[in-house]
Amino acid sequence: MRLPTIDKRIVLSYLKQLKLCCGSYDQLVDKAGMPFSLETTPALHVPFLPFSKLLHLAKLEMQGADFTQYLIHSVNAVPREAINLGDLYGRLPLSHLQLSKTESSMSLQAQLIESVELSVESELSLITLLHASFNAHVGTTLEPISYHLQSTSSQELDQLKIRNDIPQYMGAKATTIEYSVYADTELPPITESEQSFTESVRQSLAPYIGRQDISLENLAEISGMSRRTIQRYLQSDGSTFRGIKEQLNIEFAKRVLVDRNVSIADVAIHLGYSDSAQFIRAFKRVTRSPPKQWLKEQLR
Repeated sequence: MRLPTIDKRIVLSYLKQLKLCCGSYDQLVDKAGMPFSLETTPALHVPFLPFSKLLHLAKLEMQGADFTQYLIHSVNAVPREAINLGDLYGRLPLSHLQLSKTESSMSLQAQLIESVELSVESELSLITLLHASFNAHVGTTLEPISYHLQSTSSQELDQLKIRNDIPQYMGAKATTIEYSVYADTELPPITESEQSFTESVRQSLAPYIGRQDISLENLAEISGMSRRTIQRYLQSDGSTFRGIKEQLNIEFAKRVLVDRNVSIADVAIHLGYSDSAQFIRAFKRVTRSPPKQWLKEQLR
């Protein structure tokens, strides 16, 4: 079990394109619950559900064809090293991802977990990501010969004006991209990255630290998992939400104390501590030293 996340480099590509084509960019990012100033955080991943909500809001804001082009331009601008099938499978909310090959075709099948709302735009964004990562996976450029969507809303599909030279089928059991077979094309196995639940919580919280004070209830909302379920899985890992957040807070505090020369009182307020004394106690729990002593040692 893990909280679904997505590589920050992918998200930044979508945000950059959204800023170019949407005048209400700031409002959409805020409404989706995305971390702000994402480009300046050392966090490497972003919770998937706020990103998915952002795409839904962008689709409502744009004309159908504009949204489809937005998805294509965004994924084309993602650094190739950020597109990895195993990493996508290990982090996105997928219950199934399979590569298969017959005499006449090969296909990539995926299914979102049941807790993620299935919509045409969520499937299209999944298809564009999977298509780009599949091409990187096989090391060549392949063009689809058909798309199979689980969604059944043909009217919504028509509104998005996807390429009409490639057949699109609705009501499939899995979101599928089908390709022609080439004699020299092999399908390397997908190796899913191993990640503990605790690490997925840490990665989900990291982009918000120093920007927004995220509670356990907030985390439940942006992860699509109940508060009790999160606590139960953390307990089985031998960790707690408070401990993870405190460690991330102190990592942030260390960076700003060294790089920006801010006061301990300002850092404490910025991170949501009630006063400097509470922050100092937290700092000592994590580092075994009070912040002034720790900083003095770093500046020697």
